Amino acid sequence: EFDESTFYIKYAYGPVTVGYQESSKNGGSAGAVSNDVQIYGISFNVNDDFAISYSSMDNSFDKTGGGTDVTEETTGIGASYTMGSASVRLLTAETDNVGGNSDKASVEHTELSLMLAF
Repeated sequence: EFDESTFYIKYAYGPVTVGYQESSKNGGSAGAVSNDVQIYGISFNVNDDFAISYSSMDNSFDKTGGGTDVTEETTGIGASYTMGSASVRLLTAETDNVGGNSDKASVEHTELSLMLAF
């Protein structure tokens, strides 16, 4: 049986929004992995059309039964520009220790998208 919990807080003032979240999952059988996750982010609306953001996540994998504890670390930067019903978005992120595996190299992800609303 697993015990899971999460909480978050978000605060917006003018063009700035800041958020923080913590989550945890514990329990299960011997050899199971427990997770503790901390996430924070900040976004800034430069004007009505353009916004930028930064976020960070630490996901701790605590292995019961003698395993090595590993923390997956992710950071990302995003930007979006909106023109009427169209948005162009750019995201770039980097993750270390993917899936709690310290043997994996860093993974980088970049995404450029166009979203149309009808």
